[in-house]
Amino acid sequence: MVPWFGDIYSLCFMACVPLPTCNLLKNATLQARPQPQSYSSTIQVHEQEQFHQCFLYGSNNNDSSIQDPGTMTVSLLGFFFIAFLLSNSHRKSSAVGRIEMSILFMIYSCILFLQIFTIGGVGSSSKKFIIWATALHLGATVSFFWTLIVNAFILYQFVDDGTKLTTRFITGTNLVWIAGTTFMSLDLTMDITGKHYGQSPGLFFLTLIFPAIAVLLYMILVTILVFRVLEVYKSLFYIAIASIMFAAGQVVRFGVSRSLVASTYGRVNGSMFGTLLDLISIALLYQFWNSITEGKRHLSLFNVVS
Repeated sequence: MVPWFGDIYSLCFMACVPLPTCNLLKNATLQARPQPQSYSSTIQVHEQEQFHQCFLYGSNNNDSSIQDPGTMTVSLLGFFFIAFLLSNSHRKSSAVGRIEMSILFMIYSCILFLQIFTIGGVGSSSKKFIIWATALHLGATVSFFWTLIVNAFILYQFVDDGTKLTTRFITGTNLVWIAGTTFMSLDLTMDITGKHYGQSPGLFFLTLIFPAIAVLLYMILVTILVFRVLEVYKSLFYIAIASIMFAAGQVVRFGVSRSLVASTYGRVNGSMFGTLLDLISIALLYQFWNSITEGKRHLSLFNVVS
């Protein structure tokens, strides 16, 4: 297995990547992580310094219950924005995939709501609450990208959309994803199946690799649909930019966070900007779906802006 695969500990406390999964490792210490016998005390001290450098300004402040106010604010505003998109998508009564797209937006609104606690740090004084909120957050994330794939197939109309069959399938499979992800989350933080030392290949794949696979698969499926069936070529512009925004969000989180934490003296990391880019991506996803579905189009985001 590739050495870095599954190493959540290093992502959180060495690379300073702002992941909700990091909450599951907050009780871990560098001393609990096994080191080779040749591991020098100088390197241990250096890692200890890196460990603390990844915390934001309010992390260890007993007077503050908000760890990341920027992400908390963007997530809260995003929650209401997604509720707005959800309301509008549900009103497109004759549009293909209306129910399934509404489910997708409902899941994403849950992610933003949970992110207020898991990344924003509201309620972080209660370790049990944060652990369970994080487990649900991760489960909702996996469910969101699974539902995204299902939405792509729904557009092909292999089965009728909006039926009990499709809604029960999405609900049932998502419950399985949530249950499995929750167990893996609790296992990582409580060592149910043994000592993990910040390693979880299952969570690593489901929360970091699977989303990229889902986005790529969605792009391929809808591009084929547009070229071979719909011929609404301008809609591809929306999905292309949405994919770029999603990728940019990941670059900010994984590639820029550590520099942001250092340059702002622990006040900002990549989470706030990543969340904002994700929201733009979701808005463009809605616009793509709006441009290819039939029926009365109650609202175009660009009409609102203009």
